[in-house]
Amino acid sequence: MAGRNLVKPQAESRDIRLEQKESNFCDQKQKAEKLTIEELRSCKGFETVSESEGQEIIESLFRLAVIVCNFKLKL
Repeated sequence: MAGRNLVKPQAESRDIRLEQKESNFCDQKQKAEKLTIEELRSCKGFETVSESEGQEIIESLFRLAVIVCNFKLKL
């Protein structure tokens, strides 16, 4: 990704605490299908990501999806 830097979020500096909880979704994450490199590269702005960058992006998106789904389950 030319001209882009990936930055790890600093949750501690924003006084945000994430905790992992048991849920049906988390139990099923092994069965969930993750985005493939080809699917990621088909999205605008991600056409030229390397294999390693793509895997990091895909894993980050998957973790975000787990957090969002766990949050929605709490509501």
